[in-house]
Amino acid sequence: MNIEKIQEPLAVLVAFSGGSARPVRFRWNGRTYPVEAVNAHWVDRHGDLYELHYSLQSGGQTYLVHFSSKELQWWLDEVIVE
Repeated sequence: MNIEKIQEPLAVLVAFSGGSARPVRFRWNGRTYPVEAVNAHWVDRHGDLYELHYSLQSGGQTYLVHFSSKELQWWLDEVIVE
């Protein structure tokens, strides 16, 4: 297993239902990745601000992403290559 730290912005299409958000696909480096599974999700709170974190599966790889309420931006944190 190889973990690559990325820390780059990305675009994420999210489905909202019943007060929750589920990433459907994301675009990074000019390529679109369908989300095949959400492995985990959690929220980090920092006073009035928060970050929504997700572990996403696509194409046999795991992508750790988060949404920053401070920057109103999605970020790709890490890619885990099996």
